[in-house]
Amino acid sequence: YKDITERREMEEKLRQYSEHLEELIQKRTDELLESEKRYSVLVEGAGDGVAILQDEKLVFTNKKGAEILGYSRDELLGVPFEKLVDEKHRQHARERYMQALRGEKVPSPYEAEAIAKTGERVQVEVSSTLIHYQGRPADLLILRDIRERKRLEEERLKLEKLATIGELATMVAHDLRNPLTS
Repeated sequence: YKDITERREMEEKLRQYSEHLEELIQKRTDELLESEKRYSVLVEGAGDGVAILQDEKLVFTNKKGAEILGYSRDELLGVPFEKLVDEKHRQHARERYMQALRGEKVPSPYEAEAIAKTGERVQVEVSSTLIHYQGRPADLLILRDIRERKRLEEERLKLEKLATIGELATMVAHDLRNPLTS
């Protein structure tokens, strides 16, 4: 009788541990799903493009990242990043990518020109951070479309030039109306 009693007690303890373990696993799974939902909402709702480069190729982009370049997400996945960077910025972008992968500090943010699907040059501000993605080093990029900001800066400069010309014209007109007295 003793052997059976000990065995039943052990089986009961094992059943209780198993139930407790299942509860812990379910709780952790729920926490992970909630975390994933928050991450998804954050990344997909971002006003800037979010992309991940790994092995010199684009392995992830959010909706805004694809939108900035005029591609669908599927079209961008697997594309070497150098094909998406204007030729005059390629070497610089490559150097920064390699710096990031080596864990070196990459000056951030910096400006570059990306190439959209249409061939248009898209001025972007890029911030870069080394991450681990699927167990391997990768470069997380935040891309901000700065075309509108650049356009407004150019317009402001033009207006400043016009204001300066206007001031000069006012001074000349004043001098012409008020000739110097001897």
